[in-house]
Amino acid sequence: MEEEIELLQEIQECVESDYVEGRPRHHLPSAREIEPSEGQSIIFVTNYSTFSDMPTNVVQDIFKTRHILVLDCPLPSEEFNTKTMRRITNVNTKREIQGKRSLLMWFGLIQPLIITDQSLRTPEQSTYHRTGTLREFYDASQTPGYVLNALDIPLGHEERYLPPFR
Repeated sequence: MEEEIELLQEIQECVESDYVEGRPRHHLPSAREIEPSEGQSIIFVTNYSTFSDMPTNVVQDIFKTRHILVLDCPLPSEEFNTKTMRRITNVNTKREIQGKRSLLMWFGLIQPLIITDQSLRTPEQSTYHRTGTLREFYDASQTPGYVLNALDIPLGHEERYLPPFR
């Protein structure tokens, strides 16, 4: 454990050694300049309105040598429902969900997925990771006040269509 802490401290010192006057380079005004300059951050920082007005060739020129960080991007308002979940992945695909086993399940009297309120802990409650669908997860979420836990929402395991740039 002590070796890991020392390693993390070394990494932190290495990162901070590139700071300018105690600040990371992408926090400096030069990070917002389109034209490259000596000692500039490898991250170009801009806001959404400026980025939206930039010609494509300027964006490409910046991206040749730097990453682009766009701040204040507007986000659409999304509802919590299966239609929205379908934008992420297939709601009928089996994935890992945290829930509770019921004694009735051992006798085959109920479905194997029982999703329970994770905010409640009782001595007789056993929590397990199990396979279930996001549709089952959503259905269980409709009980008011439940705290649920879906552990395997895709963040790269499955392909997602991304529209082409501009």
